[in-house]
Amino acid sequence: MEKEFVTYEQALALKELDFDETCFGRYDGKGKYKGKIWYEMPNQGQYTIPVGDILAPTYPQTFRWFREKYDLRVWIESNIKSNHGILKFEYVIATTNPIFLNNVFDDKSGFKTYEEAEIACLNKIIEIIKNK
Repeated sequence: MEKEFVTYEQALALKELDFDETCFGRYDGKGKYKGKIWYEMPNQGQYTIPVGDILAPTYPQTFRWFREKYDLRVWIESNIKSNHGILKFEYVIATTNPIFLNNVFDDKSGFKTYEEAEIACLNKIIEIIKNK
């Protein structure tokens, strides 16, 4: 199940970007995945995590947050590279947000797995927002 959540480094970067969605997972302050968040505050229906822990969203949750907050839309494609018929994956990031208008960010170098492309894509989005 842990592979469904963004990496610890990505979670830290998302925190810096004010990501504040409710998450099912968390990392402790040392980067160890701690799993589910079950700390409910009495009579408030809200969840909290121990001090020093970092929220760990899933990749779809993170991509949705960037889509809703910055209008950055992502898709990951498969493509056959080379004459040997090797399946590779690539990502595309597009938007109609005026801040990023006329920019299409992609990486067509070819990742071995969908997950590698997903991680690289999220890293690129974080970089784009940090540099805006």
